[in-house]
Order: sequence, then structure tokens, then C-alpha cells
Amino acid sequence: MTPSAVLRNGPLLAILGIAFVGQFSLGMLQSTFALYGQAVLFQNYSDDATNIGVGLLLTFVGASQFFTQTWLLRRLLKRYPETWLVVAGTVLRTVGSLIFAIITTPWLGPFGSIFFAMGIGIMMPPLQSLATTSVDDQERGGVLGLYQSAINLSTIFSTAIGGFVFDINPTYPYWLGAIVSLLVVIPALGLVRWRAETTPATKPQ
Repeated sequence: MTPSAVLRNGPLLAILGIAFVGQFSLGMLQSTFALYGQAVLFQNYSDDATNIGVGLLLTFVGASQFFTQTWLLRRLLKRYPETWLVVAGTVLRTVGSLIFAIITTPWLGPFGSIFFAMGIGIMMPPLQSLATTSVDDQERGGVLGLYQSAINLSTIFSTAIGGFVFDINPTYPYWLGAIVSLLVVIPALGLVRWRAETTPATKPQ
């Protein structure tokens, strides 16, 4: 796709922006979580306990995302439109980031891990699917490349600034992740409206 075609495609721009923010929040977590665990959640624990605790919380993230994408998502897609799953996933990811930003005890950490991972798992696959339906059939390959480029760029950007933000305050990466996630709820709701306007109504039988 040409840059001008992308700029004229409002739904695609929204999808790319939401995908960028989703990966941004994940990148911030991945690049700072071990340091965050040491500085905040496990600050009064031994090094061994800290390493085990951080590992367990990251295990919760991985296991929750695996469960979401292999079992839960398929069932949700049968009942809800992809656009609403993007909205729900964005909200869940925001809640997960807020939990990590607010808590000071490791015992609430699993809730942050579960909400964050389920949010990512619920929203990202439908978002990629929506990207392919925002363009004509012959442009789908190109738009998938563009989508992946947005993901890669977000990973680089979030990793680069994660340590800088963490140095200011250990909880700031999660506050930042929560704020940007909350902001993209608006374009996510715009996708709901776009899909409703472009999907033909089902005639009653």
C-alpha cells in the first residue's frame, strides 16, 4: 500500500495505532518487569525469593495468554464481534497495567498478570484479522506486512524507553502503559461503529 492510501484509510490507521499501543505496553513490561519486581514487589525479599517470584508472575502471564488464545478466544469469537473483543482486551490490559502501577505487594501480582495477558490475548488476534478486512483482497498481504512493522517498531520503541522511564520511577512504565491503553479505547470503539456500518444487516428469516 502507498502511504497516501494508508493515511486515507481511517479504520486501518486505528488498527495500526491500537496494535502499536498493545505491543508498546507489552514491551514496557518485558523490558522492566524483573527490575520492577526487585524494586517494588519484592523489595524486602531475598534475591532467591525475588527471582522465583518474578519468574512465577511471568509464568502467569505466559500461561494466561496461552489459555486465552488456545481456548477462550475461540469461544468468545463465536459469541462476540471481533471489534468488541478488541475493546474488551484493551480494557483488560489497562486494568492489568493499573494493578502493577498501584500494588506494592506480590500477592496481588497474579491478578495483574492474568488481566494483562488475557487482554493481550483477546485483542491482538482479532485486531490482525480486522487489519486484513480494512483493505481490498489484493492488498491484504501488504497490510499484514504493515501491521507487523507497527508491532516491530513498537517493540523497539518501548524497549528503548522502558529503562529510561523506570529510572524516573519504577511504577511509571505501568502507569504509562495504562494511560496509553485507556486512550486507545476511543479508536477501538470507533472500530465497532465502522464494522457495524460496513456489515450488511441480517435479514429476518
